[in-house]
Amino acid sequence: MPRKNGRKNAGGGSTMKPMSPKRFAWWEKARLKGKWRVICELSSVWTLALSVVWGLLGYITPARPFFSLITVMFLFGGGLLVGLSAWKNNERRYQKTLDTIPHDTYQINS
Repeated sequence: MPRKNGRKNAGGGSTMKPMSPKRFAWWEKARLKGKWRVICELSSVWTLALSVVWGLLGYITPARPFFSLITVMFLFGGGLLVGLSAWKNNERRYQKTLDTIPHDTYQINS
């Protein structure tokens, strides 16, 4: 049954834009590292950024948030989810972009 906007499924990939050439080249190079390495790198950045924010909250707010190894593990777990989501989204957009490029003109950048 169609929704109000006329699409059958709101989350379908049919409305997703292909990657820009610059983003396509970046993702093509990044994905060569492997799925789990990219996810762990994104998770580490996420954990570090949120740890800094969490630490700054201790100085800004009167009620100091408790910071522990459990907090870091929780942030890293959230980072894994963010990294996995980013991988899936980038890979989906990459494949859509590949589908729009004529096969005889496509070359892998190395």
